[in-house]
Amino acid sequence: MSKIQSWFQTNKLCLNEGKTSYMYFNSSPSTPLPPLIIHGLSISPSTEVKFLGLVVDCKLKWKSHIEQLHSKLSTAIFAIRSVRKNVDSCAALLSYHSYFHSLMSYAIVFWGFTNINPILILQKKAVRAVFGLWHWSNGQSVSCRPLFRKHKILTVYAQVILDTCLLIHKLSPSLPRHRNIHQHDTRNRNNIIVSRNMLMDKSFLNQGITIYNKLPSGVREMREEMFKSTLKDALLNLAPYSMDEFQGDLGVLGQVV
Repeated sequence: MSKIQSWFQTNKLCLNEGKTSYMYFNSSPSTPLPPLIIHGLSISPSTEVKFLGLVVDCKLKWKSHIEQLHSKLSTAIFAIRSVRKNVDSCAALLSYHSYFHSLMSYAIVFWGFTNINPILILQKKAVRAVFGLWHWSNGQSVSCRPLFRKHKILTVYAQVILDTCLLIHKLSPSLPRHRNIHQHDTRNRNNIIVSRNMLMDKSFLNQGITIYNKLPSGVREMREEMFKSTLKDALLNLAPYSMDEFQGDLGVLGQVV
């Protein structure tokens, strides 16, 4: 703690001890930490904290963040329905992108590999509200997947995949590959190494690398703009409703290289 205090003093920053708490990141129950003292005041522990619009919890499960996001997106759907009563679908679509989709996609690389199916359900409701599509017609369920494709709207799963793969693509030159640790001519030699650390196992970085490694090598070798355009076009065409659905249709990407 003395180093932290010294850093604040060096950078002419004042720490408000009364509003300061600490968080210990761990994957399982552990021995309680000794109390932290700053300027004679005990700093209390916290299991979650809001930071730059994200609700971060000590186990990085993102449950609280998704619950809060769910509430915000529900409000956005109500707003879209209200707007749609007075404007056409084109104007309502602008409202969707500026309100609902921007909320949904914010920092999605961090929390997007958890249970996001409730977010997909809300997204479908939002898209239906934009275009006035009912869930049921003539006693049959009506899919809104054609609307995602026609109007070039990324599903929440597609947004996670696109944003995460773009991040991994930018970082890829500095990430270790299997060829860096052995000279065997295996089919995975050009793949990025996935961490086996328990805390990293379910992290967005590990999950992102796993998906990135499954992309066709010709796509991974593309320059950034071409990579983004190719992957986005494929995701818009697939409109995946799950990660498994995307990985089962990777052959579509293989056809473009």
